[in-house]
Formats: sequence, C-alpha cells, structure tokens
Amino acid sequence: CSHAWHRKAGPPLLSGCAKRLAGEDAQVRLTAVNALAAAASVLSSEESGHQTAADAAIAAALQTLEDASTDIRRVGLRTLAHVAQPGDAEALRRAAKLLCDPAWPVRWAAVDAVAWLAQGADGHVLQLAASQLAERLEDQDWPVRCAAATGLSNLLVFLDAIA
Repeated sequence: CSHAWHRKAGPPLLSGCAKRLAGEDAQVRLTAVNALAAAASVLSSEESGHQTAADAAIAAALQTLEDASTDIRRVGLRTLAHVAQPGDAEALRRAAKLLCDPAWPVRWAAVDAVAWLAQGADGHVLQLAASQLAERLEDQDWPVRCAAATGLSNLLVFLDAIA
C-alpha cells in the first residue's frame, strides 16, 4: 500500500477501533485491539509525524487494560508496549498495575511490557521497574517467572549500553 493511503486510512481506522473497544461483545473488542496493533505498526513505520495517531493508539491501548476479558487485557498490554515509546512513564505505570493480575497470561504480558517500557526511563523509574520485575521472579506461574528473568536481563543489557 502507498504511504498516501496509510496517511488517509490510518486515523479513521484508529478511531473506529477506539469506538469498538467500548462495545459489549468481547470478540468485537478483541478484534478491535488486534486491528489497533496492526494500524499502529503501519503508522509508526512511517517517518512523517503521526503523533495524533500514536496518541490515539496509546489511549485506546490504555483503555483495554481495564477490560473484563483476559485476552483483551493481554493483547492490550502487547499493543501498548508496541505503540508507546520506551520511557513513557504513564504507559509504564499502567502496565505495572497488571503485574498482579489474577490471570497469568496478563501478568506475563505485563512483565514484557514493563521490561520494554522501562528502557529509556529515568533512573528512579528504571529502579522501580526492576524491583517490580524482581518480585515476579517468585510468581506462581513459570511463564511469568521466565519472562521476569528475561526482562531483568534485558534491562541490565540496556543499563550497560547507556553507561
């Protein structure tokens, strides 16, 4: 597809996704958050300024974190980590809230999101994220523990790279 088409179709697609995230049907919400991730990746791949589209994608992804559906919260976290910039303090704070979610797939996605978003954060926020990830090393579910170990390792590599 051409860049002109992306510029024209992207914002309405994001707007449509945001409206469908408020729908009653969980399958519609899940499809909307998946479309949101796809649209955001197309827009973020372009060089020109699509800050309003990125902001709309972040707002919609944040909205999914409150959803009753485990799958929607999980995919919403993955989408948030994809569309928010590393170091985005609000996105990091909201993702960290789901580190204690009752569903392990959501905790796993939250660990991955926190580890990614913490890169680029200031020292205090980075320390807090590392502490939160360290707590997940004792999670009851092994995928969450494994993700926490990987996330902490990636944060150490990031710290070494910037030091």
